[in-house]
Amino acid sequence: MTRHACGRHGADGRPDFDWEMDAREQAAQSMKADKGWQRRFDDPIPLPRGRQLVTLEDAAGYIMKLPRAEQQLEEWQTATEALIMAAEGRGPLLHARVGMLRR
Repeated sequence: MTRHACGRHGADGRPDFDWEMDAREQAAQSMKADKGWQRRFDDPIPLPRGRQLVTLEDAAGYIMKLPRAEQQLEEWQTATEALIMAAEGRGPLLHARVGMLRR
């Protein structure tokens, strides 16, 4: 949050500050409202036969349906980690998208 002096002074004589969110902080707050496995990719990820991955949950389901040996490949492990981080709000959605596009 950004601090702005409001013209008042505290008991110690120093300026009092009001806390106010800047645009970046407001965007982060609104993103938290749209979090979890239902988060949508900005653009759906195309799959063969016209199907698409629209949400993080769709992408996770796609990986879960892969043969176990393929799931263990480093590229799929990295994509899975990026999906989890995005779903938990600890990583950008773009990283999850890139991980899925590298298939």
